[in-house]
Amino acid sequence: MARGTVRSIPAVIVLTIITCGLYGLVWYYEVSRELQEVTGQTDTSPGLEVLLIVLTCGLYVVYWWFKYGKMLAEAQSIKSEEADLGKKYEALSLQFRQPKETIEKYYTEHQEARETLLDQVRNEKVIEFLKQNAKIK
Repeated sequence: MARGTVRSIPAVIVLTIITCGLYGLVWYYEVSRELQEVTGQTDTSPGLEVLLIVLTCGLYVVYWWFKYGKMLAEAQSIKSEEADLGKKYEALSLQFRQPKETIEKYYTEHQEARETLLDQVRNEKVIEFLKQNAKIK
């Protein structure tokens, strides 16, 4: 999974002030573009996002943070699930004495089996969470 550019928040604020807000628009455009690439969503347009920010005199930014906050959470969830699947592939390769690449290839080619495995991984995480947070009297 791709990773976006890490930007310094103080630098973004200072550059936005120095450029009378222009750098802020560039920042919104770049972050929108990167999140679009990471999540694979094509229903958003970074250029349109910036245009709406300008046309609404910045009011659209409130909605932008909500919308892209959800997209970021989704991207992080996908990345976490991929890491968990990698661990599951390793465990299955040991169990079935097959190379990890063979196991991964199988689940990549068989989407239904991959979804079933993902459900299993999610269920295991829920059970682990409940065990850690259960109040035992």
